[in-house]
Amino acid sequence: MGEVYMEEKKNKVNKVKSFMIVAALVVAFVGYKVFSGGTGDVSEALKKEMVPLKTVQAKSGFEDMEPLKEMLKDKQIVAMGEATHGTSDFFKMKHRMFEFLVEEMDFRVFAIEGEFGAAQVINDYILNGTGSARDGLKAMSWIGDTEEVVEMIEWMREFNNNNERKIKFYGFDMQNPNESVKRLIGYLEKVDSSNYKEYIDKLKKLEGVYESSQKEALERLAKSRGVDINSSSIVDFATIEANIAQLQDLLNRDKETFLKNSSEAEYKMALQLLKNISQCVKEMEMNLKLTTDDQEGFNFRDKSMAENVKWILDYESGFGNDKVMLWAHNGHVSMSYSNYSTMGGRLKDLYGSKYYSIGFEFYSGTFNALKFDPATNSVISLEKFTIEKCNEKAFASVLNNTSIPLGFIDFKSAAKNRKVNKFLSTGQYMHFIRAVYTGVEDQTFELQKPIRDYDGLIFISNTTESKMIKE
Repeated sequence: MGEVYMEEKKNKVNKVKSFMIVAALVVAFVGYKVFSGGTGDVSEALKKEMVPLKTVQAKSGFEDMEPLKEMLKDKQIVAMGEATHGTSDFFKMKHRMFEFLVEEMDFRVFAIEGEFGAAQVINDYILNGTGSARDGLKAMSWIGDTEEVVEMIEWMREFNNNNERKIKFYGFDMQNPNESVKRLIGYLEKVDSSNYKEYIDKLKKLEGVYESSQKEALERLAKSRGVDINSSSIVDFATIEANIAQLQDLLNRDKETFLKNSSEAEYKMALQLLKNISQCVKEMEMNLKLTTDDQEGFNFRDKSMAENVKWILDYESGFGNDKVMLWAHNGHVSMSYSNYSTMGGRLKDLYGSKYYSIGFEFYSGTFNALKFDPATNSVISLEKFTIEKCNEKAFASVLNNTSIPLGFIDFKSAAKNRKVNKFLSTGQYMHFIRAVYTGVEDQTFELQKPIRDYDGLIFISNTTESKMIKE
């Protein structure tokens, strides 16, 4: 819901910008001609550089994916994006890619754009069989609560049942602290509930804070034409942050007690749970204070996600796992964006060539998103949307003209072709559909330089919507 709020704010802030984007697209598309031969020549050149893939379906073998081994052989982080949060084919392809990375390239860690604490519920399931795949997914958001993601988690559970070296499941996002709070309380009770009862009671007061902050945020949006967005909050963030700081001091002070009554791994996990709670609280506070020209919240979220990915790698390295596949939106895995510093850009700075970002793009199809009504400045419902065919001058149309319905392109190797290099180094309009969608395709395009923003790309010509799980 926090991302929904940020998306709503962004739509509110950019009402005027929407018109400018459409106008810019019209001008750009009318005058678009990268080479003298037009986009047809570019498509033919791209076709020679693409690796055709036979299917998005997991458990289909890896013969068609063999060329990816050379491209990914020395990578520590493979980050898989998505052009929408509600596309079945993207989800299936990412499942297949993780299966490939696990079985062919010795990856054992998976991390998703989801709550850290909630993901630990799924980790318990794939390692020990406790709970179910859906327990953690429901605690994250509607985005992952799909048949496709459940199928991937069940595959992980099956793999762990049959292999000594286990897959681990993590979340690197921070919006709702509820599950992290529950798990940290459980740790404190295990270590010494009597001595830390005061802090357990303070943590319990965090339950419901997320819901309260979201309610307040939506109420403010509903009254957006006169509300003082920086007015005092019904949530006492100052007290919450002071309590978190006190607990942090306690964990540092009594480290020996914690290590005596638990393991070092459990202690490190407790520290990270507290850090995630702190991140959640900070982001909630920023959401409520976001102004029309302030991208502080977006920057904070991606900075925190990058920090969390680094923690996951550092933590898992202690168990012999030094490689991870990330699952997130294109905007997070990309290495640059127009108005904030992305998670991908920060990870590229930290890991250099060991970070590999894969964007996703599509030409036509259906997808799920939360319908946004600009007239009332509100989210209406989760709906299925259709794009019959992409604007003929957008990047997806150039890719579609290769006549390869499903393919992978590594930009570094493709750039050896001068024509392709020039094209990929030029601004291209790419789909950038997040949780909220207005129903107007041209408003979703972002001008990106593919070779600057990603290391590679998976193109799926026609897509279908993700299959939401019904209660």
